Formats: sequence, C-alpha cells, structure tokens
Amino acid sequence: MGGSEGGDHTAFAAATGTPVEDRIDAGVSHSGAYDLSDSSCDPNIATFIDDATNYVNVPSTDIAALRVASPAYLADSMTAPLFLMHTDDDPMPFSQLGDMPSHPAAPGVTNYQSPTFPGPADSFANWPAGKDYAIAFPPPV
Repeated sequence: MGGSEGGDHTAFAAATGTPVEDRIDAGVSHSGAYDLSDSSCDPNIATFIDDATNYVNVPSTDIAALRVASPAYLADSMTAPLFLMHTDDDPMPFSQLGDMPSHPAAPGVTNYQSPTFPGPADSFANWPAGKDYAIAFPPPV
C-alpha cells in the first residue's frame, strides 16, 4: 500500500516482477502517479510534470523514458490486482486515476477498482471511508 509517490511504487511493483517470486500479490494505491508522461489538461498538471521529470531525472520532452517508468505502460495481463483510490479534489492530477486502467497493454485487464471519494485531500485522508473497500479487495477468484 502506498500513497502519491508510494502509490506509483505500489502500481509499479504490481506491474513488474515475476508472479509468485518478486511481484506483489495485490496492491492498494492512494493518489498514485500511473503515467509519468501524462500531459492532459488539469490544474495540477504543471506541478505533476515538474515532479515526474525530476523523479525520473529526464526532461519533459523525453516521453519514452517517462513511459518506461510509468506503471500504466508496464501493466499487462499478469499485473497484480490493484485497488486505486482518489478524491474529487486530489492534489494528484485527476487524470492519473484513469491512466492505469486505460493504458494496459493486454486487453481485458479487469483487476482495477477505482472508487473516488469526496474531499479536497489526497486519498490517505479518506482511509477511514476507503479501508473497508481495500480490505475486501481483491475479490475472491
């Protein structure tokens, strides 16, 4: 489980590694960054792009390097189940919530759940409301 940058790390760990060996079994991501190359129209996107390019240590024009570090571009049918949480007015660009389930390379990836909670804070502030959803995730197979 992680939030913001930790949410990115959780999603990255779910999308990489070898199942049963070094890949996590399931993850909970609060207000995560999933597509570091995302340049959608969002009030928080400029700060996000500055943070993402600093994090990966590349210029914002190096889309390929940003995508290599983006869980959304690494996800495939072997990605561990992910529970994604976000708030209505999250400081993480809202477009990031849709980036993870919309970009997977393998069609039919259905292991994402994306509740959006009301409020101005990142989704860690909504943990009391979201924990029951997260604890129940992933659904039994």
